[in-house]
Amino acid sequence: MMKALFVSGYDDETIQHHRINQRFVLQHPYRQAGLVEKVREMLDAA
Repeated sequence: MMKALFVSGYDDETIQHHRINQRFVLQHPYRQAGLVEKVREMLDAA
């Protein structure tokens, strides 16, 4: 099963309004370390 990581410039309220699980969202601006952490979190949850 493939997981998707959403990268968004929208704020938390807008993301929640569209019922997207915050667990799978990385918000702009982000640093490389933040991307690595989010990918690791998703892989560990598999």
